[in-house]
Amino acid sequence: MSQLTTLVLSLIDSSKDLVIQYECCMCLKNVIKGDVNLQIDYGILLNKLIPLILTFLDKFLSSNVVWPLISLVNELLTKSQYTCSTQDLINAFQSPIFKKLLSTQSELLQGALVDTFKNIIVTFDPNDKIPSIYTLALEFIDIAFQVIII
Repeated sequence: MSQLTTLVLSLIDSSKDLVIQYECCMCLKNVIKGDVNLQIDYGILLNKLIPLILTFLDKFLSSNVVWPLISLVNELLTKSQYTCSTQDLINAFQSPIFKKLLSTQSELLQGALVDTFKNIIVTFDPNDKIPSIYTLALEFIDIAFQVIII
């Protein structure tokens, strides 16, 4: 499985076509779901896929694109909690693109972000110190309430 993952990641890196990159992400989603023995290096996947997924979410607002990507993020987070450090998971969501997504006006993307935050927070052990994730969640809530008030 890890060889297939490496090949798909190299295809993502070599192609600039967004459709090919998206389909590679969907292929990796299925590979991740099937990885019951945790043989994949999820640290590499987090570093490669999260920025790409965030770029897709920033560009496309179709539910046919957004929900499968959020599902991929959730699968990735679920498996990463067993193999990656807390800091690796936190770093994956510190990009400027993710912070830009927090101010989206799209109800679809807002719902997807709510699901993502729920899954990010649940992924961590209750004793883990994740103030930056809580800060991002609070920023998102604050922005959402400002839009409602206006």
